[in-house]
Amino acid sequence: MSSLSILDLALVAVVGVFAVIAALNTNQLMARTRRIEAKFDHALRQFGALDPSLPAFTPLGAPLAPAPADMASVQESLLRGRTIEAIKRYREATGVDLRTAKRAVDELRAGMPPQP
Repeated sequence: MSSLSILDLALVAVVGVFAVIAALNTNQLMARTRRIEAKFDHALRQFGALDPSLPAFTPLGAPLAPAPADMASVQESLLRGRTIEAIKRYREATGVDLRTAKRAVDELRAGMPPQP
């Protein structure tokens, strides 16, 4: 190998390290921005600067409240014995991760009457 190719590899490694650092900083900045937005929204509501009929700020990644029709389709899937389909529908309705959706569907199933 020539010294130029070693220099090229070193440059690629340095750029890769900076890309990783930038990605980590981006995630931290996004989390900080979400917290600031939530606090700002709360302050505006406290001072009456926002119309109270507007929906409250929901941070990115926070689960949505499922619509009754969505929950009916989740329960319908459970009644048919299609647990995986119910979990999928719950995730689509709420935006939660797989583990949270499975836990919620298991709790729903525990409260339902036994299947024939």
